[in-house]
Amino acid sequence: MNKDIARHLIRVNFRCSRELQEVIQLLKRQLSDKAYEPAAHKIAAAISAVRGAAAETFLYWTRL
Repeated sequence: MNKDIARHLIRVNFRCSRELQEVIQLLKRQLSDKAYEPAAHKIAAAISAVRGAAAETFLYWTRL
């Protein structure tokens, strides 16, 4: 894997996760607990999916 691509992939992964975590904090301040919890779980699942996809991509490219 090209180092520049790997670095970019890592940066995008961290930025996406950080921005989604900021959305969770915003929702926590703005929503009732009842509305917040399902939304936070869905966004947490999205964060996990992004991290998993980045890891799978990285592993795939290192095997080429």
